[in-house]
Amino acid sequence: MVPHLLALSRDWCPDMIVRDGAEFGGCVAAEALGVPHASVRTTAASGTYTFRRRFRAALAPLRERCGLPADDDDAMLFRYLHLACQPPHFIPPGEALAPTAHVLRPEFPGSRGETLPAWVKTLSGGPTVYATVGTTVNLMPAGQQTLHAVLEAMRDEDLNLIVTTGLEIDPAQYGSQPARVHIERFIPQGRLLPHCDLVVNQGGFSTITGALNAGLPMVLIPMIADQPLNAACCAKDRKSTRLNSSHTDISR
Repeated sequence: MVPHLLALSRDWCPDMIVRDGAEFGGCVAAEALGVPHASVRTTAASGTYTFRRRFRAALAPLRERCGLPADDDDAMLFRYLHLACQPPHFIPPGEALAPTAHVLRPEFPGSRGETLPAWVKTLSGGPTVYATVGTTVNLMPAGQQTLHAVLEAMRDEDLNLIVTTGLEIDPAQYGSQPARVHIERFIPQGRLLPHCDLVVNQGGFSTITGALNAGLPMVLIPMIADQPLNAACCAKDRKSTRLNSSHTDISR
């Protein structure tokens, strides 16, 4: 990515580059151009010292080819600004956030035009459980088996069960369901969670932080990638994951 970013940036001349916390071409290009760069955290590890050291060997030749000096203290990745949209202690055990990190309270307003299904406002009494395995695990056999298991376990309980399958999965494949079970391809999370009492999920970062932001308890079933680490961050100290009024509101 670095050569393409440099070519684009030299023509466009940005004043700053903003990147995903786990994307590394942006910061190398920014330093080669002499402009600052900011990162946004999207995994449990991003922004920690272990995360920075892990990629030192891979980044060194990129820096050298761009005429940059060695980065022996691993400062480049988070040299300027790191936006951590998370509870303040939502980090792996034994780690610490980069000194440039600013903890922000995430907001999930939903995209313009996204609305809730009409039936959400007419749910029967009793608790409402929302179950999802996200938009990657849902395509794997383990994810589909998990949703089948959730339906089997909860479909006859005295509660409202809402399941989202992802855009690629037809809800009809789960067959007919009781009236209090609703299966949809997609419902905007930020609009749905205020109507829920519990979230069953795969431990994806955005699902977890959305549920924490809404003050909801979770049942976590981590499967791949950063999901076990995200779940561990929730489990290590449940009290520390509660959001409070001292957070900065990212919408401001």
